[in-house]
Amino acid sequence: MLLNALLLSLIYLVSRTDMINGYMMLTKPIVLGPLVGLVLGDLQAGILIGATLELAFIGVMNIGISVSMDVSIATIVGGGLAILSGQDAAFALTIAIPTGILFNMLKTFIRVVMQYWIVEMQKACEIGDYKKVERYHWLTWWLFSLIMMILVFASIYLGTGAVQAVVDFIPEWIYNGLKVGTSILPALGFAMLLNMIWTREIGAFYFIGFVLSAFLGMTNTGVAILGAAFAVIAFFFIKSEDKEAAEEEVTDEKRETKRLSRKALMGVYWRAHTLEASFNYQNYQGSGYCYAMIPALKELYPDKKDLAMALSRHYEFFNTTPQVSTLIFGISCAMEEEISSNPDLAPASVNAVKAALMGPLAGIGDSLFQGTFRVIAAGVAAQLGLQGNVLAPFVFILLYNAPHFLARWYLMWKSYDFGSKFINKIYKSNIMDKLTLCFGILGLMVIGAMTMSMVSVSTPLVIQFGQMEPLALQSLFDEILPGLLPLCITWATAWLLKKQVNMLHIMIGMFILGIVCNVIGIL
Repeated sequence: MLLNALLLSLIYLVSRTDMINGYMMLTKPIVLGPLVGLVLGDLQAGILIGATLELAFIGVMNIGISVSMDVSIATIVGGGLAILSGQDAAFALTIAIPTGILFNMLKTFIRVVMQYWIVEMQKACEIGDYKKVERYHWLTWWLFSLIMMILVFASIYLGTGAVQAVVDFIPEWIYNGLKVGTSILPALGFAMLLNMIWTREIGAFYFIGFVLSAFLGMTNTGVAILGAAFAVIAFFFIKSEDKEAAEEEVTDEKRETKRLSRKALMGVYWRAHTLEASFNYQNYQGSGYCYAMIPALKELYPDKKDLAMALSRHYEFFNTTPQVSTLIFGISCAMEEEISSNPDLAPASVNAVKAALMGPLAGIGDSLFQGTFRVIAAGVAAQLGLQGNVLAPFVFILLYNAPHFLARWYLMWKSYDFGSKFINKIYKSNIMDKLTLCFGILGLMVIGAMTMSMVSVSTPLVIQFGQMEPLALQSLFDEILPGLLPLCITWATAWLLKKQVNMLHIMIGMFILGIVCNVIGIL
């Protein structure tokens, strides 16, 4: 049993490489099931279990932190214990579901504890210590992986009874409270973005995006399209400020832009595969984004102070579909090229563009890769797996990753090329301020919509006035403004950030708030 537990924990490490390989979907049951069967000496059983669990969990998507269970561990533990005890796929599914739920809760706790290293990474950015940023990025991935490997090892070694006992031991009020806390967490990221790109001139567009999502039920992508229309209107109807600098002759030497080497761009491209290696509840993929940009920033900013500023702005909140993230990386590289050479360009414009693009890109990317390519690949592979065909995992990996890596490569180089030409053109036209404003409009509308759709919190409270019919407080809130609670929580979080309250303290406070409010029946 000791050797089997060790081998299965190593399979979990294989699944964790999804965080550093661009998300190849090695976490899926159709891939892990056969691996479990192979190391335990029953490949056919592993293929069948993998196919069965793949179909059972096909609707579970890894979008941000909105994951109901850890499918990879559910497959490894459930499938492993089923094969070791001579049971079938139905038994594996019975064990897999509570195991997946339990480990998803444990992952939340571990990420909160490991926030220390995320905070240290932020401090390293502020002083321009890119080597420390790199170390903490990988340290986070390795520590998280090792802790979870130990837990997987213990689950297999101790057996079915122990796993179920732990699940049954956790009080329902803690479990429900943690669910509430997790649903509040996205507010922290949106609050960070608000503090980053909010201005009085365009602040109203945040509420427009929120209202469109709340009252009309528009998707984030739909709001982004409408936001783009507002941005275009603003671009053509808002007059540019006259600047003397635009009228004076600018020498070719002043306009010369530093060009990134092929080596630096390739470094960004390969590092972009590790976008989720240091995923956390403070800035989501922001730390991974910062790590990936280091080869470009190091080349463009030899001065440590300038490098520190660049690292800090790319450490801010970021969250999009990893498979299409290179589109934003390419544009960021092009913009940093121009900013490093032209002091007239506002560095904040980089974050405005990122904020504007990541929401709609996530909508498109999740639909394509999570909702289309993954489902098609899983459907074809699962059919083969149910027949005991050993090619099932290979077919899945090929069908999914062929469009994945094609898109990742193409988007990186096309977006960089487009960005370089586009930014150079707008600099010469002196319209960067207008574009920054327009991207800010788009970004705020998307953030407003995401506040409504991703900060999921409601109250079950019911008010009784005498002999009147009981009034559900949530219904009253919805009549006033749907999503009122998410809006209030997000803005309260933004206020705390402005008051320099530690992000880690805010995060822990959200979990405590979730547990307490759930216990007393407020949330």
